[in-house]
Amino acid sequence: MYNLIAYCPVCNNAKNAEDTFDNKSLLYPFEEEYGYDIFFEIETDEQLCYLGLSNDFNIKIKSKNVEEDLKQKVQNSSKILHIEELYNLHNDYVSKLLRSKYIFTDEYCQSLLDTYPDWFFDMNEVKNQLYFNSLQKEEWGEQILSKLTYDILNSE
Repeated sequence: MYNLIAYCPVCNNAKNAEDTFDNKSLLYPFEEEYGYDIFFEIETDEQLCYLGLSNDFNIKIKSKNVEEDLKQKVQNSSKILHIEELYNLHNDYVSKLLRSKYIFTDEYCQSLLDTYPDWFFDMNEVKNQLYFNSLQKEEWGEQILSKLTYDILNSE
């Protein structure tokens, strides 16, 4: 069995004992991907969560505009590999992201870009610096939790 997420030993060790190598009913993030149509989202009734002031939420995998076979692979992966349970171990991280999202508005990021034009080429670089993560799709595999970070920061 190979590591599903190369950067996260917690996630890799938490997989169940089932042999997941070459299981055609699973979605593998380095061969296939969640892309933009399969995403992480928080579910809560507590409005303070959206300000990063409460951890009373659950991280869920959602989808839009995906074919049924892909949706089934995502559900299988989530169940067999305990993906939602594992990502919910990172609620503190998500709470900090939500707080930062509230504080570091697009206007604030633009002011950093304007103030430090030699340091940042564009808003993507500003946000990568603020959140210590790669938010561009082509870089999601380079750092731990980058897809989760992207999804949370781009949620409404």
